[in-house]
Amino acid sequence: MQWHPRSEDKAAWSAAGGVVMAVGAGGAIAWLAIAEPTTSHEPLWPVYAFAVVALIGLYGMLAPLLHWWPWGIPAAQEVGKRATLSRGHTALRMPPAPPREVKSTATPRKAAIEKYKETLRREAEQRARIKQELKAEAMLSAQWINDRREVGNTMLAGWAQMRNMPNLCADAVRWERETYDELAEHAPTHQAHFRDENGLGPEWQRQRSGPHEYEDTQRVMLRRRLHRLAEIADRMQR
Repeated sequence: MQWHPRSEDKAAWSAAGGVVMAVGAGGAIAWLAIAEPTTSHEPLWPVYAFAVVALIGLYGMLAPLLHWWPWGIPAAQEVGKRATLSRGHTALRMPPAPPREVKSTATPRKAAIEKYKETLRREAEQRARIKQELKAEAMLSAQWINDRREVGNTMLAGWAQMRNMPNLCADAVRWERETYDELAEHAPTHQAHFRDENGLGPEWQRQRSGPHEYEDTQRVMLRRRLHRLAEIADRMQR
């Protein structure tokens, strides 16, 4: 296992190197003064030893500042390794994050709007269906009125050739009663207008009296009822 100094301790190592350099340089100078060749016979090799110590101290002082060995790349790698280990321990200590809940994108306001739109759509479909039903009923009622008018006009057209025939008067009375009763189903709001005698001029009244007064009365009544039935048909088409 190779040792690498920590980068956060480089200031302390540099200061220690400076102390070693100062001690080595001071010792070399002091020994050189003692071992003066002209006045003493002391050996000079300790001067070299102190000089080597001073050089080692100089390197120790400059290496941390200039990122020389062993404060170069290996030290940086060690720092990265320690950081990785620290993150690994932190990840092991932290509990796993709970699964995130997927929130619905449909807010209550949006749901209310969609429900309101659905209600409007159903109401529109219901109105359209009712309109179709009313239209179909109106067509049936109009067809029924046309049929009743056709029967009445046929009776009225043949009245001159069929005078003095009791069956003709009975048919006219029956036609008037049946038409009035069936109006309650096909056009209930116009039923009372069928027998309304108000607003009719002299041309709708009986013109003569005589032996055929009853027949004439029934003929005039038939004309009045056909006239009112035509007015009802016109009102229903508006």
